[in-house]
Amino acid sequence: DYVFDGLINVGPEGKYPALAEGWVISPDGKQIDFTLRKGVKFHNGDDFTAEDVKFTFDRVMAADSKHAYRRGFLDAIERIDVVNPHVVRFVLKGPWLAFFTTTRYALTPIVPKKYYESLGAKGFREKPMGTGPFRLVEMKAGEWTRFEAYDGYWAGAPKVKTVTQRLVPEPFTRYAM
Repeated sequence: DYVFDGLINVGPEGKYPALAEGWVISPDGKQIDFTLRKGVKFHNGDDFTAEDVKFTFDRVMAADSKHAYRRGFLDAIERIDVVNPHVVRFVLKGPWLAFFTTTRYALTPIVPKKYYESLGAKGFREKPMGTGPFRLVEMKAGEWTRFEAYDGYWAGAPKVKTVTQRLVPEPFTRYAM
């Protein structure tokens, strides 16, 4: 994703630690402690913390959530605890291999709690912000979205400075482009 990172990301070499620089799974497989990368900032300069991870997953599992994988999270997660600003604990109902073996769970985009709460769901959809390599700078609904490299990206600023995604519904036009 351009704007967001997950605890784990996927790249050309496969999955790799992203916002979580490491994790420890309890011997019974029912607890995962994620150690979060220090010094990561959201695009507005706010610090990324365990509170943001907890907020993100709690929001996905909320009763009013329409998230596609909500059921999977609800079936697997008992609760999420903030141990300290850089450690978040997933307490599971049982061992959950799918968290690491599928591309959907650990890659969940982490959102900034304070920013999201200040805008609400609708405002956040219109002006999303994350920790990813690019930040949203402009969009025209149904036509295009423009992103700009985020110089403060934890893995180093992207070499490409701007990206424009165009929505082209007609397949032959897309091919010609």
